[in-house]
Amino acid sequence: MRASTTSIVTLASVAGFAAAQSATSLTSAASAALNLLSPNCQSVVLGLATNSSASQCLHVDLLAGLITTNGSVIPSIDNYLSTICSSAPCSNETLTNTTQTILEGCSSDLSNFGITNQTLEYVVELYPLAREVLCLKTSDPFKANSTASANSTTPTSANATVSSNSTSSYNTTNGTFCATSLLTELSSYLGAPLTTSYITNAALGGNATVVQRLQSIPPSALCDECIFAALDLIEQELPFVGNISVGNSTLNTYLNGQCKSDNLTISTNGTLPTNITITASNSTFSYNITAGNVTYHPNSTVLPNVAKAAASNSSSLMAAATSLASSNVTSSLASVATSAVGNTTALKRRWVGQQ
Repeated sequence: MRASTTSIVTLASVAGFAAAQSATSLTSAASAALNLLSPNCQSVVLGLATNSSASQCLHVDLLAGLITTNGSVIPSIDNYLSTICSSAPCSNETLTNTTQTILEGCSSDLSNFGITNQTLEYVVELYPLAREVLCLKTSDPFKANSTASANSTTPTSANATVSSNSTSSYNTTNGTFCATSLLTELSSYLGAPLTTSYITNAALGGNATVVQRLQSIPPSALCDECIFAALDLIEQELPFVGNISVGNSTLNTYLNGQCKSDNLTISTNGTLPTNITITASNSTFSYNITAGNVTYHPNSTVLPNVAKAAASNSSSLMAAATSLASSNVTSSLASVATSAVGNTTALKRRWVGQQ
């Protein structure tokens, strides 16, 4: 077959914590995250992380590197993408069995977090799309301007640690992963390496400089072939995304207008920008993709029933996303991160410049 998204990320993250436990001691945040689950659900997650077909196709063992590394997470992400994009994808059977295992072993946890069975099923069914987007590559990756000022809105690699994340150390076969390129650009705009501690501290408001630099990123930064390619694929399966409101406009109208001079237009039919290549081995994505002069056709256009419902019912997907965003997961994980980083009140004060 041409060989899902928040639940995959959630499962992979917690599973990554579990995998790290067998190799090295977990960080306090990871331990606390796992302890949020009931004993039965912990057992399910540990089983999925260490001895299941899902752990193999998701390569959960590699996710431990994101947690334990002291440096930038970008090299670990690039290495992870190199593996999942070149190896066999998770089969429909694996995804179905994994979903069922979670529903049966973690039903009370899901209920406590405000996550419905339908929400979990919806996002799991988005796995083929998520993998396809993550495996996009570009032949024109971001290259930092080493002469730019650290206070400039121009990306800079002046920070020695940032500049050490050279793309020469990344997988550059048939291009550079779009995720690697975009994260490297973000790191350069921030003028700092994207370490786990830096990301956590910034997310909790412990670094006011991050907010200032994010706000200074010009809209032209959105005019990136990788961003447009991702939306080209996403909107094939989830067409309502292009109609999300952005100010007085929609997402597609805004981006197409903003990037007109760059000759970038969201195709919504799987036609990718010039320098973009697809690299997902044995893709299970169910739609045609045109890259250059070649159109790739799925070997199977049969979507699982849940995915069919999701693709045809944007309101259900939005409800699922809203349910997850407003669930107790957010507050619970925030508590975990707070315990690892420090006092939330003090961090928030630093965020708004009160101290």
